[in-house]
Amino acid sequence: MYGIARRPQPRWFEDSPIEYIQCDVLDEADTQEKISPLRDVTHLFWVVWVSRSTEERNCQDNGKMFQNVLDSLLPNAPKLQHIVLQTGGKHYVGPFGFTRKIQVHDPPFKEDMPRLPVANFYYTLEDILFDVVKKKEGLTWSVHRPNAIHGFSPWSLMNILGSLAVYAAICKHEDLPFRYPGNRVTWEQFGDASDAELIAEQEIWACLEPNAKNQAFNVSNGDVTLG
Repeated sequence: MYGIARRPQPRWFEDSPIEYIQCDVLDEADTQEKISPLRDVTHLFWVVWVSRSTEERNCQDNGKMFQNVLDSLLPNAPKLQHIVLQTGGKHYVGPFGFTRKIQVHDPPFKEDMPRLPVANFYYTLEDILFDVVKKKEGLTWSVHRPNAIHGFSPWSLMNILGSLAVYAAICKHEDLPFRYPGNRVTWEQFGDASDAELIAEQEIWACLEPNAKNQAFNVSNGDVTLG
């Protein structure tokens, strides 16, 4: 099993059974050098993303990373069976910074809802995925759409639990009440979250279950909360 990231291998990851490969997948040459030798790969899990100043740049750079890896892997990994693409709930409500000039979908969100007529790098990744599986006979796919993810991820931009822990520590240090850090809108609306282990279990299930192939899945803990 391989794990690929741009940063050097962190100390807390040294005991992992995963073979760590440091690679900048936005760099086509580096990706070819590091990924093309991995001829025994059978399943690809794509869970990475980069954040840019505009959604158009998000589409460009996230699409380029995904395409670089696929271009390096597909010609050299004949046993590749399944590609897992993890996106998220913004599939239904638009990307960060979206000004809501169009009607978005109302919850509950269903996987077969049409795309919104806006730029969204999730759509770009899906289009790349669908194009690839058309070209390789027998290759299957699944798309997984979690919402806010809770789990161990020290360097994640989306680590809500880590942010809350820091906020709580600051409140304790300054002897301040631990008040809700959001606004009235988020306090009064419904929301859900996705546990990192649950997401992983669903993605592995989709790889192994024949009836789960070539489908998109929402993934959340199922408990809807109100602030």
